[in-house]
Amino acid sequence: VRMRISENFVRHQGPVWRVPAGREVGSHALALIGYDDARSGNYVQNSVGGEWGAYGRTGIPYEWFMRLAEKAYVVW
Repeated sequence: VRMRISENFVRHQGPVWRVPAGREVGSHALALIGYDDARSGNYVQNSVGGEWGAYGRTGIPYEWFMRLAEKAYVVW
């Protein structure tokens, strides 16, 4: 998935990225690895390493994912 990101996404720490904050800094590629309807969110894996998010992964609320995702691809 290619998604527009903000400053707080770049230095995000924790299991859920709740709301974009700061200026938009561009787009970034992420792997969509799951979803949770009970929590209304998607889970993504980032390629920047385990120091980001929660061991390189984070949840993104459906609302923000749908607003910020630009492109998505499926690999079979």
